[in-house]
Amino acid sequence: MPSHVRLEVKQMSDATAIQFSEATGNFTHGRKGPKVPVYTLTGPQDFTALAFETAIITETDGSPKCYAPPGSGLKALDHLANAVDKYKEFEAVLKSQARGGNPGAAVSFLWKGVFAATEEQARRHGLKIDQRAFLKDNENKYPVIQTEGPGRGYYVSTTAMYTNSHLPAWKQQRYVDASTVPYAAITPGVETLGR
Repeated sequence: MPSHVRLEVKQMSDATAIQFSEATGNFTHGRKGPKVPVYTLTGPQDFTALAFETAIITETDGSPKCYAPPGSGLKALDHLANAVDKYKEFEAVLKSQARGGNPGAAVSFLWKGVFAATEEQARRHGLKIDQRAFLKDNENKYPVIQTEGPGRGYYVSTTAMYTNSHLPAWKQQRYVDASTVPYAAITPGVETLGR
């Protein structure tokens, strides 16, 4: 156990103590941050917990102004590469596009943080989509642009939490607005350890 970790154990009914062991996995603070050690704590009566220390990164998914179309001039709260499953590869495409160059070969990715729709879905539901070729994902989907409200012109930013689950998935008002309701997200690898 590291010297800076201190555990105070109140009187226990038996001689069993809480045990620390380093959890397996490569956990980092953000995408590029330092390694974060995660410890599994076990003890009496099937007690299990995880312990780690890291800074909090502000989560903005769900905010109407989270993600903006590249080159739109709109000030986004988050970098668009955070809305796809292949951050590093998509970031390179965005940088090339920003320099006025050809984004190059298509990158294989899926939209994860914005609502995306195919051309057919957009026609059927009257959605405005950003049909630039470099924004088309593996499922032939493009990000949907908000046409009303405070996020007009921004992409529809999704979350797993809903304000109103009865609204269609392409309506920004469906999702919890992170600019008014703060929340935290746990790295999937750490979340899996805690189950």
